[in-house]
Amino acid sequence: MALTDQFVEKTTLEFGLGERSVPGIFSSSSSSSLSLSLSLTPPSGKHKKTHFYELSYDEAVCFEVY
Repeated sequence: MALTDQFVEKTTLEFGLGERSVPGIFSSSSSSSLSLSLSLTPPSGKHKKTHFYELSYDEAVCFEVY
């Protein structure tokens, strides 16, 4: 799911991974789903991964990685 103009609200969140805080973009739309984008960069800085998560209000604990 790509981030498009349908998202009307974006909030920067931070997630604790071990002793690290990872910034993420939390986007909500008018539908009943939430989208979460995480960009993870290892200490070497050579590789960067972006993970996309979609959360449903009905299944708040279910994450789907894109």
